[in-house]
Parts: sequence; structure tokens; C-alpha cells
Amino acid sequence: MPDTFKLKRGERQVVTVKRVAKVGAAKAGWPRAFSPPQSTITRDGVTADQAGWRIDAKEARTVRLFELPDPGVEDGVLTYRAKIKSEKLQGNAYLEMWCRLPGEGESFSKGLLNDVTGTTDWASYERIFFLKRGQTPDLLKLNVVLEGKGTLWIKDVQVNFKASVPQAPAENVRELQQPARPKAERINGVDISPDGTYYLVAYQNPDSVYVYDRGSDKVLHRLQGRLGRFTPDGKRVVTVDPDTCTIRMYELESGKVVLHIHDKKVLLSLDDKGLNTILNFQLSGDGSRVLYEYRGSLLVQDLDTAKVRLHVRKQEGAAVFLTRDGKFVLQSGPKPPLQVFDVETGNEVPPSSQVQGLSHVLGLSGDGRRLVRRDGDKLRVHDVSSGKEVNTGFLVGEGGFGQLNPDGQLLMATSGDFREVQLWFIQAGGIWERREPAQKFDPKQVRIAFSADNRFAVVAVSPETVFLIAVPPQLQKLPADLGNP
Repeated sequence: MPDTFKLKRGERQVVTVKRVAKVGAAKAGWPRAFSPPQSTITRDGVTADQAGWRIDAKEARTVRLFELPDPGVEDGVLTYRAKIKSEKLQGNAYLEMWCRLPGEGESFSKGLLNDVTGTTDWASYERIFFLKRGQTPDLLKLNVVLEGKGTLWIKDVQVNFKASVPQAPAENVRELQQPARPKAERINGVDISPDGTYYLVAYQNPDSVYVYDRGSDKVLHRLQGRLGRFTPDGKRVVTVDPDTCTIRMYELESGKVVLHIHDKKVLLSLDDKGLNTILNFQLSGDGSRVLYEYRGSLLVQDLDTAKVRLHVRKQEGAAVFLTRDGKFVLQSGPKPPLQVFDVETGNEVPPSSQVQGLSHVLGLSGDGRRLVRRDGDKLRVHDVSSGKEVNTGFLVGEGGFGQLNPDGQLLMATSGDFREVQLWFIQAGGIWERREPAQKFDPKQVRIAFSADNRFAVVAVSPETVFLIAVPPQLQKLPADLGNP
């Protein structure tokens, strides 16, 4: 059948019809496999061996294996797979896939976790790259990176494409810039209920915690306090009022107080310089404990008994975190080491060697598997168990801010010029969503929270501008070991 044919009326040509391949579904020929006698692009130090190729490295090098021009795909997942073994390999080796998108430049997916190192037997590895609707690459590059000298074998190299399953689009969420915003000095924090049904904004001067219905953006409750969090079951809201040193728990449905802790004596005994300084309020995963800062001190308190479990001095300029199980407090200052405190005993315990040298930590993923830290004008994401960096630095500007989603696969962060907030897919290094306020914002004022079901994020850049961002459906449920062999 010809690719082009013409329709005529008499001697006059009416229309020309050209048959084109459908984009968005995998063309015939997937997966694309590579094996000898095919030659790799890089020939130096690469020889056919053991049904694949042997790579000899005298120093760090990137070996270009193959390229796929005009693969004719969009809206789906590209997967680069291979089997690798190594001998006396110094440093790490990993697969790397570059994807060139017309008008956007090149993006990559590289494996930086569970890399090949030393001497290993054959094992399977893979890297993935998500393509959004409208993203049609004109070139794929398949590489393998060796960070030091040694020998590596690679075989069964293939690339596959799987089109996204048609599904309901992400919910059409409005930018939350409605008149129901109080004229406040600043926003102290935001949170969103586990299922994304409600969100809250904690304002300062006037000190109030507004709870909104996400669907209508109408105010559900105005609660007392300067800081607020939803409990893990999403049925209650805990607030802190620094002026009166009061912690309250409200029932979300009725707005009534169901728990009231007024412990002015405890707080006054810590410091004689007055009140009005409770900061960084966090809840444990089961909602039984609360962490807050007060005048240079860190306190962890049981909500049911009001007992203070931990009281230690806070390092100046440090960020602090309560682990999900409520058993440990992490403190990360401008300089290492990372400090870890046992809430039960009140003692400092040594952190794992993999992360003790890290500094400027901004946050942990909800599952505790990854952390994000500031490094100059970039944010870097690390695997907690190994300390290794996941992908590479994300440009957010000097003093920029960002937070991980619950499973640590996504990063919501400021742009380098502080004119956008951007949702990054960490493994592939691509931006999936962005919001641009009317004017440039101060990154110190930015507050971010994800829903526990990973469907929504609420981002405040000023008291007047709050965004509710729907996470694209294909990014909502990613494998926990994504990017690992």
C-alpha cells in the first residue's frame, strides 16, 4: 500500500493523503535487541566476547554502545536492560540512557544505586525513562559508564517500549488562589490529608490554621494555632499555639477539641526569654508523638500523656526530623556529622557510616528510604541505606527548597530563578509539572506537603498564593525499587 495518494476532481487535485505511523503505541519491532556481530559505537577497548562484549578500562570512561534514531514513541515507558558481570572493577559501573527530545534537549536516566563494582557474576540491570504525552524523542543513546579501571562484560542488551494504558487524566485541579485567604504576614506550614480530600494552611499574624475542602476550596474550619498537621488517619488535626504553649487535637468532621495539652511550666523551664517561638512541628507516623523546636531546644512529647520524651539542644541553623516510627530524631546542620537521638533513652547514637558525613539535609521521604539535602544551588537526593546519590543534582537556586514525596521517587522544588515550583521525577531527571506564580517568590517562604496516597501536593509560595498540584497518574504508584536491578 503506498504511503501517499492523491484525490482529484477532474483535472484538479483536491487533497493529498499521507499515511504515517501511529505515535503513542509501540511500533513493530519492540523490544530492540543488540548482540554480536553488531558493533558498538565505541570500538576502542571493546571486543566481542561471551555472547556480548568485553570492555577493558584503564581509567574512568563512558562507552557508547548503540543509538536508536526516531523510535516513533510517546506517552509510555522506555526500558533499557542488559546483563553485566565485572572483574577487578575499581569504582562503579552503571547503565545510562539518554533521550533527546526536540525543543527540550537531552535528558537521561542513569543507575546510581546497586551499581556494579569489584568482581561480580552475571546479573540483570535496567533503567527506565518515562515519556509524557507529546514527548516524542528523535534519538535514544545507550551507554555504559565505568568510573574506574577494570574489566566489564555486557550482553543481552535491549530497549523496550510500553505505551501508557489509557486512563482517566489527572484531576483538573485549580490553582488555589481564591478569596478565602486571610491577609497574613506569612505561611508557617501546609499539610494535606492522607487521601487528599482536605488540606490546611497555617498562617502567622493572624495566627490561624485554615482547613479547606479540596474539591470546593471552601473553608471547613478555622482553628487556633500557628502550626498544624493532619493525623495519619486523616480524621483529626493537631495544632500548636506558641503564645499559650498549647497543643490541641481537633476532630476534623466537627471541628471540636478532643485533646488539650497546656504545658507552660515545661516550656518556661527551658528558657527565660519568653514564648512565641515554637517551630518545626512534626508528628510521628502513628500520631502518638509530636516534635517541636522551642528557643534553641528540641522536644518530643507523647500526645496521650503529655510526657516529654526528649529534650536536647538544637544546633544553630540545623534542620530536624522525627522518624516515622517516632523513635529517633535526626539533626542535620551546615556541617557534618549528622546527629541521631534515641527518643526512648534521650541519648545520642552514632548514625550509619553511609550518611554521617552528609550535611544540609532538608527532609526525608515518608518511607525513610531517601533524603534530600542542599548543596549550593542544587538539591541532591541520597539513598539512606547506602548513602549513594540518586541521579544527579537538581538546580533550585542558592537557598532553594524542595521536598520528597512519600516514596522518595518525586521531588517538588523551587526553580533556579525562584519563579516556578517544579515536580521532578528523580530517576529520569525530568520535570512533569510546574506552576508559575504571578511574581518571583522568596524560597524561604515556600512550604510543601504531599498526600500519603501520592495523588496530590500542596505548595504555598506566599500567603496569597497556594497551589494544589495533581501528581500525573503514571507517577502515583511506582515500584519501590525503581531504578535498581
